[in-house]
Amino acid sequence: MTATGTWMPGVADREAGDVIPDLPTPVTKTESYDPDALKSLVKQYYAAHEAFKQIRDNLDELKQAILSCFPEEPGRHETQVDGFDVVASISERWEWDENRLSGLLAAHGDLPAWVRQTVSVDRRGFERLDAAEKAPFLAALTRKPGGARIAIKPASDS
Repeated sequence: MTATGTWMPGVADREAGDVIPDLPTPVTKTESYDPDALKSLVKQYYAAHEAFKQIRDNLDELKQAILSCFPEEPGRHETQVDGFDVVASISERWEWDENRLSGLLAAHGDLPAWVRQTVSVDRRGFERLDAAEKAPFLAALTRKPGGARIAIKPASDS
């Protein structure tokens, strides 16, 4: 192994400080390749991929456990834990009742029974309306928590 390769922690059958050998030059269909080198690379890739999947699953479980310690309401929730700033950001998802929207918008023209039309609302445009314009449509709107993210970093001393 050469010192120009890259060490990848957590990959089976490796010791700390081991390096990945330099990758061979890509092979064209007419050239031959070193089967032992390919075999080694395939095994390393597979081991690294399996380790990655396990780490990703572990991170997902940890994220859900951390999020369970915060309110489920949309918004930014912050705390400090043992020298770490922890931020849980929960987005808000809007769902519109298309039947109610269609009923509210029926005055704009009737569609034949065999025509289906999907009604959607531009959130930014709706948010720019004044309260009186929004009021009739709020009954068709359900707000739910959306995706959630967490950020953990060492606490700042300021």
